[in-house]
Amino acid sequence: MNSTTSGRASVDVYSRPHASANVPTEVGGDGGTKRGIPGVPLPSAKRYKERPSIIQDQLGMCVNKFSALLAQATTWQEFVSLARGEPLFSEKLDSLPHPARDMLVEMRDEGVPVQLQGPKWTKADRAKVVAKGASKTAQEFAGFVRGEFADFGKKGFWAVLPYKDLEKLEFPDLDLGHWRLSDCFCVEQRERRPRFITNLSSGEVSVNDDTIPYAPNETMQFGGTFNRICHCVRHANPKFGPVRIMKNDVSDGYCRVILEAKSLLGASVLLPEYDDEDQLVAIPLSLTMGWTESPRSFCAVTETIADIANHQMKRHYAPPHRLERVMPQGDAAAAIVEAELRQAA
Repeated sequence: MNSTTSGRASVDVYSRPHASANVPTEVGGDGGTKRGIPGVPLPSAKRYKERPSIIQDQLGMCVNKFSALLAQATTWQEFVSLARGEPLFSEKLDSLPHPARDMLVEMRDEGVPVQLQGPKWTKADRAKVVAKGASKTAQEFAGFVRGEFADFGKKGFWAVLPYKDLEKLEFPDLDLGHWRLSDCFCVEQRERRPRFITNLSSGEVSVNDDTIPYAPNETMQFGGTFNRICHCVRHANPKFGPVRIMKNDVSDGYCRVILEAKSLLGASVLLPEYDDEDQLVAIPLSLTMGWTESPRSFCAVTETIADIANHQMKRHYAPPHRLERVMPQGDAAAAIVEAELRQAA
């Protein structure tokens, strides 16, 4: 059960561990001890004179990991690269015969920029957001939010760090004036888990209102899909048998497109405040639900894929696909594919 007390979320399942031989300690520069997590190095005592108070659960382990990466990085770009890992876009993009090639290459190498107009934020502006706290629904579903960001952190989609540590950053390639804090909320769904959404439209001057578009509006194509499908089914050659329709979904699709390192702090989100823990801030490393630019940038990728696939279909001859012969096999298809993959390996 989640409950709130004095604006803080109390989550019983995320309690601190008792001292044991399995949780190492490190002697700090001031003679005190600092608790750590096995396999995760502690942040440098030189940069962090005081160890942040972090609950030692799954999210806490992620925070410790990101804090360690932040301590060893010499630039903000280096930290972001370490936090999110290798890019997922193909290196073959450079030779892609498509008008969107240059933009996709830039998205692969640099990421989608969080371009914001308006005045830069000061430390006082961010302090006001922190003082206000997270939304009511985020507090009500504080345990769910914590679990979500533990999962996001493991996958490298978000980085979670203590607010007070971020305010101390002094990287040469980082301008904290671009750092903004927005809210988040949860939508309860019937017979399903809640849905987490970043509220980048919150505040008097919201991130969404100040966002300068990056991808062109033409990437968003709506309407006519049902009519096109019906036309293709109606005019399909019957000698190939009944028409089969397949729908593919990319898991965590938005999160496969990275954000530009030097500007991604503009889309940061304030997490609920938990008992016995410093205020945490979530930093998106990739496109996120709730940002007005995410649909356009994501569709720039998917529409390019559709264009290439449609172009390939118009060829006079296409060699048979290796999976065509296993499609009629039904349940036996998986075994056939598995045998082929094992043989190839």
